[in-house]
Amino acid sequence: MIERSANQKRQAWKNYGGRGIIVCERWRHNYAAFLVDMGRKPSPELTLERKDNDGPYSPSNCRWATRKEQNRNTRLNRIVTIDGQTAPISELCERFGLNKRRIWRLIRRRKMTPREAFVYARQ
Repeated sequence: MIERSANQKRQAWKNYGGRGIIVCERWRHNYAAFLVDMGRKPSPELTLERKDNDGPYSPSNCRWATRKEQNRNTRLNRIVTIDGQTAPISELCERFGLNKRRIWRLIRRRKMTPREAFVYARQ
C-alpha cells in the first residue's frame, strides 16, 4: 500500500501514487494505528480494498474484501442500472443468470446499450 502510493520506481505506482492515491498520515508512519483501525487480515482470502478507487487508503475508505469483490470494484468496470439494480455488468449478469461474454458482445459488436443488451438476452 505504501510502496504503491509513494515509490515512483514501483511498477504499480502509475496506478496509485501516479493517480494521486495516498496513504493517510495515521497509517503511513504507524502500522499499529493501521491495526487498530483495520485489525489483522481476517482470513487469507481477503485483501485490503479501497471502497472509492479514487480515494485514499484511510480508515473510512478501506475494508477487507475477497478477490471477487475487488474485481468488481475497479476503474475498468462499467456500472449500469437494470431493473432498478445498480452494479457492475458482471454482477448483474450473475444475478439475472446471463452470459457475461454474450452481453459484452451485444454491447460492443451490435452497439447496444447495456439495458438493450440485457433485455435482448433475457428474451
